[in-house]
Amino acid sequence: ALSSAASDVYKRQLWACVVDWRQKGGEYMTIKELDQRLTLVLEDFSSEMRSEYDDYSNEPVTGGDIAQLSRQTFYALDEFRKEIIKYLESNR
Repeated sequence: ALSSAASDVYKRQLWACVVDWRQKGGEYMTIKELDQRLTLVLEDFSSEMRSEYDDYSNEPVTGGDIAQLSRQTFYALDEFRKEIIKYLESNR
């Protein structure tokens, strides 16, 4: 799962998108807004991975490392799925 600080930042950024969407009447989401939301997911994933692994480490990868990477990849893809569904539903 997310670190507490990363989770708080992500939630604030996502909430800003929701507030902006509601101010527009909550009727639709533009491609730009979808892109912004997906970018937040990518930034969160990147931040989480950087906090878990040192780019310059010479340590061999462990089974736990692969499991953690798999979990974080799943979470990011699931967030992508949710945002794409929201986009499609808002543009019916």
